[in-house]
Amino acid sequence: MLALAAAGALSACTPRPDGPAPAAAQFFADLGRGDTGAAAQLSDLPTEAHAALNEAWSGLQATHLDAKILGSRYTEDTGSVNYRFTWELPKNRTWTYDGVLNLIRDEGKWRVRWVASALHPKLGENQTFELRADPPRRASVNEQSGTEVLVPGSLYHYQLDAAKSGANLMSTARVVADVLHQFDDTLNPQRLAEQASSSNGPMELITLRPSDHDRVAPLLAGLPGVIVTPQADLLPTNDRFAPAIITEVPQTGTVDLPHSRSGGTERCPERRRWTVA
Repeated sequence: MLALAAAGALSACTPRPDGPAPAAAQFFADLGRGDTGAAAQLSDLPTEAHAALNEAWSGLQATHLDAKILGSRYTEDTGSVNYRFTWELPKNRTWTYDGVLNLIRDEGKWRVRWVASALHPKLGENQTFELRADPPRRASVNEQSGTEVLVPGSLYHYQLDAAKSGANLMSTARVVADVLHQFDDTLNPQRLAEQASSSNGPMELITLRPSDHDRVAPLLAGLPGVIVTPQADLLPTNDRFAPAIITEVPQTGTVDLPHSRSGGTERCPERRRWTVA
């Protein structure tokens, strides 16, 4: 009876080992101040973690990271910590999301179990963050009844680069002149080759609408020295609809938008819907 009581008292006084939260807190503290090297050393794969953390900071162009621990749990030598990241980005923007950091205990010390999803729950291996500005979709133009007369699309710009054609310049010029003759009957293979050779860069050939591009691209796009570049533009849904008016419609609109916190302004494309009366 006495032995049992003593054993029970000893068990009650034995402190519960620390969970993964302190190690996660140190990892977040190092990462938050941009010390990716120190943060990576707290993981089981320091080299891989260091590279990924550097790519995250540079890809987001971040100025600061605030990390908060929302909760933690563990069983024996595996644990996890729920966190909330708030990245501070250029132009006074922020990005906030929740994630889970997994940890393992090795010889009594907790370490971050490094995987890409430690940075974001949807981040896969060999993926990283990238902050970029995607231009807004260009507005369409409607006539007064609501029918679209101009819609966003692409024109296709053709050029001939003599340097890229090399020894194939003359043969390329022959095919180009033959295929584009339907649009310009003055094209001459010899003159094309000479003009391309004397040009300081790619020589302008023609700009085609999508329907014409679709017909000639299979014949020209693969030729040595032929360059095809799509250009965003507003395209008519009906070539016969008031062409004199359509050409006068502004191609873009702009609007001054206030910054979210600084109170400054930024010139941005406006998604304006033009109407032809």
